[in-house]
Amino acid sequence: MPRKVRDSRLESRTARLRLPIRKKPYTGPSLARGIMLLFRRNKGNGRWVVKAADGHGAYWTKGFAEADDFENADGIHVLTFHQACDVAKALARGQTGTPGDKPLTVADAIAAYKRDLKSRGKHLTSATRVEYHLTGVLAGKPVGLLTVRDLQTWRDGLIEKMQPSSVNRTRTGLRAALELVATLGHRISNRHVFRLGLRGLPGSNRARRIVLPDADVLRIIKAAYDITPTLAATLKNAKGDRSDHEPLLLKQDGRAWQATSTCDHRDLFHRAVERAELNPNEVTSYSLRHSSIVRALLRGVPVAVVAQQHDTSVREIEAHYAAYILDHSDAVSRRALLETPGPLSADTAQRAAQPPAGGTE
Repeated sequence: MPRKVRDSRLESRTARLRLPIRKKPYTGPSLARGIMLLFRRNKGNGRWVVKAADGHGAYWTKGFAEADDFENADGIHVLTFHQACDVAKALARGQTGTPGDKPLTVADAIAAYKRDLKSRGKHLTSATRVEYHLTGVLAGKPVGLLTVRDLQTWRDGLIEKMQPSSVNRTRTGLRAALELVATLGHRISNRHVFRLGLRGLPGSNRARRIVLPDADVLRIIKAAYDITPTLAATLKNAKGDRSDHEPLLLKQDGRAWQATSTCDHRDLFHRAVERAELNPNEVTSYSLRHSSIVRALLRGVPVAVVAQQHDTSVREIEAHYAAYILDHSDAVSRRALLETPGPLSADTAQRAAQPPAGGTE
């Protein structure tokens, strides 16, 4: 039979009220390996806090209920010492109650999202983009204990690094990962936090939405492919003994270039844009994607096909490109208009309006 957990300083309200009020929690008993109960002494009811190992050499803490210092416990919001011990263990174990189990972290959620994308034949960019910008603090946070502030702080930290549209793409990937693990039976009950903490930034649909004429796109492509025989020989030497399916160009540290790292490709694309005599402050690599989507839509390619070709969804296409398409809809609508040789006389128009002989009203 397991030994009953006891701590004379925290077990009774009388003993807790003797403790000085302070911001730093008092360390309570060890409930299991890597799990401890803490107590924060306040002017009113104290606060129970769980401290648990994250499996990566660090710890996370989370306040989860008030102590029954000045009011009776209700088993939910106000807990006794022994109730707090049970809840703390359940939280630290991902609310499964399985011995040795650990809470599912944000890093675990991203890994699960990558596996899901791969199994469905989808591009991994939406997951690797989040992984690239994920902080160590957020990566080790249990998904079930995420707060709105946790997610808002991470999202707002991206604003100084990228455009609002890029922030929205990145936060969308994180929310997709969190929603995925929340639907896989992990008993995560804070899904509302994902929506509130990862709200999209306003006005991002208009940012950098540069659609280029076909001639400009071809100029950029030509500039990017304009290589000399000397450069071709250099690239052949750089390939060495590597097979054709391996990355041709490596960074100085020997790693492959990452599609999700703006610093990897931005400068090179700027050079191509400048060589094409366009403005690199306006034309980005995403301009080619925007242009491709609009070109396909204006030429009658079904929206579902356009979405699949560009690794997005019909909903995203309609949300981000509907206004632009409406601005250019005259050319599309004109194709469905009735062609006439010229202005119709009153008699001709009247005859055209009459039903054909033998027809019905």
